[in-house]
Order: sequence, then C-alpha cells, then structure tokens
Amino acid sequence: MAWHVIEVIAAVITIIGLPYLVASYRKRAPRFSFAFHGSATRDFHRSGSNFREFTYTGSVRNQSLDPNSIERIYLVVWKTKRKKGTRSFGSYNPRIKENEQEHHLPLKFEPRQGRTLIMTFEVPMQGHDAELMNAVEPLDPSIPGTPPGAQLFLPKYKYELAFEDIVGNFFDQDGILRNRRGIDRRWTLENTFRQLKDGNPTPFVRHIVGIGVGDFIFFFRRNLRRLGI
Repeated sequence: MAWHVIEVIAAVITIIGLPYLVASYRKRAPRFSFAFHGSATRDFHRSGSNFREFTYTGSVRNQSLDPNSIERIYLVVWKTKRKKGTRSFGSYNPRIKENEQEHHLPLKFEPRQGRTLIMTFEVPMQGHDAELMNAVEPLDPSIPGTPPGAQLFLPKYKYELAFEDIVGNFFDQDGILRNRRGIDRRWTLENTFRQLKDGNPTPFVRHIVGIGVGDFIFFFRRNLRRLGI
C-alpha cells in the first residue's frame, strides 16, 4: 500500500514538473538571432574584379541561458519562404567590428548576451551571384507616394544573415533552426542532372529520397527540441 502511494505521488510530481522541465530546457537550448539596425551596399573594383560590399549593423543575440560561440556567419539568399534551399550561400570571411574594435570568428557569447556588431561581406560580382545582385523587379505603382508614371525598380533577391554555432547548429537571422544538411543536399542535386539526361535516373531518385528522409528526420528532431526532449 505504501509503495502504491509513493508511486502515485511520484507520478503526480512528474506530471506537474514536466512543463517546468520542458520550459527550462527550451530556455537553455542553443539559439542565435539578429536584430536588424541597418544595412548598406556599395560596388567597387579591385585587382581586375568587381565586388559588391554588404554591410549589416545590428544586435546578434545569444538567446540561450548557456554560453555559446558563433563559429561562422553566412550571407544567404533563400530560395523560398520555407528556407529549405538557397540561391546563394557563403561566408566570404566577413569583417566584424564592435565599438570600433575588430573581431574575428569564433565570437564568444555569455548567456542571454547581445552584441552590437557591424559585419561586412565582400562578394565577387561574377557568375550566379552577379545574376542575383543585378536582378530587379518593378515597384508596384499603386504604393502610396509613388510618382505618377514613374518606373522604379527594387532588387529582386534579398541577402540575409545566418549563423552557425560551435557545435554545428545552423540558424537563420530570426533564430529559427534550419537544416544545413538538407540545404547542402539541395545544392548538389544538380550534379545528378547529367546522368538523368543520359537515361540513368538512379542517382537523381536516390538524391531526392535522401532529401526527403533528411527533411523528415530534421522535422522530427526539431519538434522534439521544441518539446524540450
């Protein structure tokens, strides 16, 4: 009888305490995000090549209750709003400044620490990236303030930041965990196109299945992480 009472009490304590354990784990889970303050771009010429410089100013935040470090900062053009694939993806060894002092990766962060950084990337204007940078789309003339008859254009593609911590967690600039392996698999899918055109669909099918299985595993793990497991 006594053991039965103890088991019931233990079960009640577990049920009551589980939400607190989940909340505690979620607060300690690694997470980096970026609070945007401003940005600028400029084109320049160096050593016979054209470059576009992207400069971002904002607060990079370690939102976890544990210390962590940023190992890499990427400049990314996402393919869709779901952010499973990219049109452009690179680190380009950014220059990083904080309070007029230069820093180098990795950057260490204390728990719940935000650091106001100026991050500058120099991207060669060649090949695929040149196409992305030069692509524009017309501004909607119905937007208030648009001069009558004016033909205004905006960049078609937006470059954003992404962060990788010291253990390989990959976050977009909103702090949402993204599937880096899935991004890499989508990027290399084109390698199977030649064999597909030659009548051999096996590498293409195998690659597609690998993407699907990887997405499912990542989806499962990310939801377990949200539950604090």
